[in-house]
Amino acid sequence: MRSGLGQFQHYASVVTLAVCGFMHLFTFTRNVDPLWLGLPFVLMFAVVICGVLVKNFGIQGKAPSNPWFGITLFVYAIATFIYVYKVTDGASSVGMANGQYVSMYKSHAIRTITQQEYLYFPSLWTRVMSA
Repeated sequence: MRSGLGQFQHYASVVTLAVCGFMHLFTFTRNVDPLWLGLPFVLMFAVVICGVLVKNFGIQGKAPSNPWFGITLFVYAIATFIYVYKVTDGASSVGMANGQYVSMYKSHAIRTITQQEYLYFPSLWTRVMSA
């Protein structure tokens, strides 16, 4: 039987996975503000703290029985990052220069982009971070 802390850790992990999954799926259909990443970040921080407490104080918790799920999610996150990096040509931001939308890296314009790409750029990085 798990302790209350172990149960909280488990349920916070499940909620974090669900929130990130929904956010990730929404980035394919609409713009998602990167500020929404705050909730899963706080939840994951709580999960890590609970994990440290469970380990240090010998409270019983349930260890993951199958590591392949986590490995698969990690590989997917890396693939998503590579995809977004290739699509954006390595751009870290977007902006306006001489009345045109441009993708930028370290304040240097890389290329001219369309208005749709300009508006969709934040969702691409939200997709990467939620993966």
